[in-house]
This record gives sequence, C-alpha cells and structure tokens, in this order.
Amino acid sequence: MHTARILVVAGLLGSCLTGCSLPLSFADCEGTEQRVAAVAATDLLALHPEGAVAPPGLAEVDSGCEDDSGDSWVSAGRFYAYPGDPGEVLRYYRTTAAQAGWREDMAPPRLCMTRSGLTFLLDFPTQQELTEIYRYTPPPGTSSGALYRIAVEGSADGTPRTC
Repeated sequence: MHTARILVVAGLLGSCLTGCSLPLSFADCEGTEQRVAAVAATDLLALHPEGAVAPPGLAEVDSGCEDDSGDSWVSAGRFYAYPGDPGEVLRYYRTTAAQAGWREDMAPPRLCMTRSGLTFLLDFPTQQELTEIYRYTPPPGTSSGALYRIAVEGSADGTPRTC
C-alpha cells in the first residue's frame, strides 16, 4: 500500500514538474456525440418571434463540442434576423423560455437562463464579433433590424452549468 502511494505521488509530482498534466476524462470531447445531438434538439432553438428569419448563410443550427479551455462543453446555436427592436427579441425569449421552465440567471443586454444543468443564451453580436468570431458578413441589402444568436450549452460530462 505504501509503495502504491509513493507511485501515485511520484506520478503527480512528475507531471507537475514537466508541465504536463494527467489526462482527465472531462477535458476532451471524445464520445460526446449523443450529448451534442440532445442539446441541438432543444426545442428553444427552433422558436423565434414572429417575423424573425434565419439570415442567408446562417440557416442551420451549428452544434459541436469544444475542449480548448481545459473543460469541455457541448453547444448548439443559431442566428436569426429580426426586423424590429432588439428589446422585443429579449422579451420574447425571456417569456418563452420561462414558460418552458428556464430560470433567468443574467440580466440584459445578454440573456442567460438555466434549466436541468444547461444554459440558454441570447446575444446580439457586434459587426466585429460576427466577422472575427463567426466568420460572417451579412450580405448587402440585409435588413437593419436585430441580428441575434441563441444557443444552448452544457458540460460534456453532464455536470450542471450556470451562467
């Protein structure tokens, strides 16, 4: 038993001294396909205020798993363009999500709600964010209303997340 402890301590110390870390099961996206699919199927992603449409080039739900921060998470999101005021979009999702059991966890201008260990996010990206993060430039003639993104996120291993 004493020898086993020494080996564990030596392994931990060695990994710290060499700058390497021990592999952690939650630190990668291996085997998360079903969880990604479940998050992408969240009903809220298909709901939008009347008049909102998927903008050209952004019609599909974008889903996947990210593991670049040390903790992996799954997400699914999509964009909509709304011809009216962004406040109307915020009110629509705050009400609709609350009726579906989501609890508000962050105040405007970014809406974040939680339910069953998942987070629902509503964001109005700037033109710079659209270009740099999402690699998207709205085509000429696109309406001047609100272009927004909704997303549902959760940890890859099912650990509850908060905003």
